[in-house]
Amino acid sequence: MNIFKQKLREKLNFTNILIFLVLVISFLCVLKININTHIYHDEWVFSIIYGTENKIHSLKDILVSAKNIYFTHSGRVIVHTLLMILLRFGNMARAIINSTFFALLVFELIKFSGKGKLRIPIAILVFPLLWFKIPAFGQTVIWLAGATGYLWTAVTLLFYIHLLEKILKNEIEYRKTSLILFTIFSFIVGSLHEIVGVISTVILGLSFVLLLYKNKKINKTLLLGGLFNLLGFLSNILSPGTNGRKMLAMQVDGDIPSFLSRLKNSLVMLKGTIVENVFIFGIILITITFVIIKIIQKRKNKQNFKYTKEIYMILFLIVASICSYIAMSVSPTFDLRVTFVPYIIFVYVALKCLYILGVNKDIKIIEAITITFIAVLFIFDAVPDIKETFNFVKSQKIAWDKRDASIEEQIKNGKKDIYVEPLSISGSNPHLYFADISSSLSGIHNTSMKLFYEVNSIRIKENYYMDLRIKNINEDNKNSIKISSKSYEEIQNFNIITKETYDKTAPYKRYTYAYQGGEITIYPSMASIEDLCITFTKNQTITIEKLKLYTPENSIFEAKGKEILNHCKLENLEIESSTEDEIVLKVNELSKIKVLKN
Repeated sequence: MNIFKQKLREKLNFTNILIFLVLVISFLCVLKININTHIYHDEWVFSIIYGTENKIHSLKDILVSAKNIYFTHSGRVIVHTLLMILLRFGNMARAIINSTFFALLVFELIKFSGKGKLRIPIAILVFPLLWFKIPAFGQTVIWLAGATGYLWTAVTLLFYIHLLEKILKNEIEYRKTSLILFTIFSFIVGSLHEIVGVISTVILGLSFVLLLYKNKKINKTLLLGGLFNLLGFLSNILSPGTNGRKMLAMQVDGDIPSFLSRLKNSLVMLKGTIVENVFIFGIILITITFVIIKIIQKRKNKQNFKYTKEIYMILFLIVASICSYIAMSVSPTFDLRVTFVPYIIFVYVALKCLYILGVNKDIKIIEAITITFIAVLFIFDAVPDIKETFNFVKSQKIAWDKRDASIEEQIKNGKKDIYVEPLSISGSNPHLYFADISSSLSGIHNTSMKLFYEVNSIRIKENYYMDLRIKNINEDNKNSIKISSKSYEEIQNFNIITKETYDKTAPYKRYTYAYQGGEITIYPSMASIEDLCITFTKNQTITIEKLKLYTPENSIFEAKGKEILNHCKLENLEIESSTEDEIVLKVNELSKIKVLKN
């Protein structure tokens, strides 16, 4: 009993209590956001058996979908399988699981970077470094599809790096079962994500070379781990799905920048990471300088520097992270979120450097400075920022609940073509993942959403549409007609399209105008029809066949021929003739047709 109490007292020291509080704060902050964040796009996509229109209902469905993903979409099959499994849980369970992974990331950064009393400033430092500086926080930590691909893989990679550090430091050789498990784990890590594969492969390779050079013999654990890690990496980047997605990106984006321009862009992103995180890279630079001085001093006294292997690992991590930036130049496109994993590695390196600096009595002042700096930063920046984020979360939740209720009501009433209001969320916040569908039937997000809700279509309901058919327009005068309203800019860009395309797209396309063989069809969508006006800027004679105002669900009015005159006010133009089918107008550069709301 006394032994138990003694161990309990040892565990309940100030450092461990502080670490526990940091983990709780990290968990609760992300949980609060996750609970109130609606699933979106990729979650809808991976709720369906990939490549089909059938929802996932069983483990067999998940395996079929995983196979389809590997051969048609991406080599990240493990990550996407985890996402499909996660989506089988309820919202609260998903939120708890994902928030736990964020807390695990914080724990790993504290636990693996050092030990002893220095964990106090490290523990205080971790949360602000993640909360304020994580690239695309909402897309990599909150968005479930992004979290499984970036947050979860970063947690796995840090654990793997910790194993490699132990192997390097103690020159471990795994045998039998341990070696088999390590090689399997190496394959999994390499296949998780392209960036993770690059970082883990480079670290393994450099560690293997270092021990080979030092001991003049092969470390079989690193050799087999490296080979299987490389195989996992290749299984990802050479998968049919990865190649297919690359070709699709090239088709969609058209002209793909040259390799040199993409390489330059990658290096610019690396430079941006360094500039935006001067504190992190300052610690790294100071540590490397300090270590070089210590090594020189030790060698003069014929002594070995205690932290030589830790420094090697720090250098390996830096090189691997830089390589991951350079590797991005191979991809035709890449987003900010792909820099998440190398950023986490840079944070880990900085914390390890802080540990190496802090264990030296000569510079204990760093500990006091760090604690003071982070305490002030947290009180004056983090707390208000967290509060603001939670306010955004609240408004986001209200908007999505309102939309879900509307969709449910329409489906209940037997509707298969669903209209929803735009999400009324003002402002933006980097800690949230927020996006919306469009008013287009063919929009990629609209398509995935309709499959999830099992309806024919789903799109944003624009307030008003106008459909105007004008004849006798020649090529020289096709841009002489402007459309404007109180909340709608004057537009005069007309595109050539066929009548078939018009009939297919007119009800929901935005800001589209057609000119075909002397006839203009105009069907813009507007937030308001107040002060709606058609303005002519050239002298010409035109024939108007019809005018229609409507919303996606209701017609305001539809008029043909001379009936149009009952809905318009004419200014500075002459009516040459009017019949039941059409009206002929002689207009000039001052002519206007103002459409009446009633």
